[in-house]
Amino acid sequence: MKSRLPCSILALLLPFVAAAQQPQVIPLWPNGAPGFENRRDLP
Repeated sequence: MKSRLPCSILALLLPFVAAAQQPQVIPLWPNGAPGFENRRDLP
């Protein structure tokens, strides 16, 4: 029973860890930030 508990916890937490690794992009200004329009395509 003791060996099943850590595996169960890992199986439950794994989807949350995988989802947290992909950041969400929130666009603030469609043409770039004011004053930096020429750099809007730079990461």
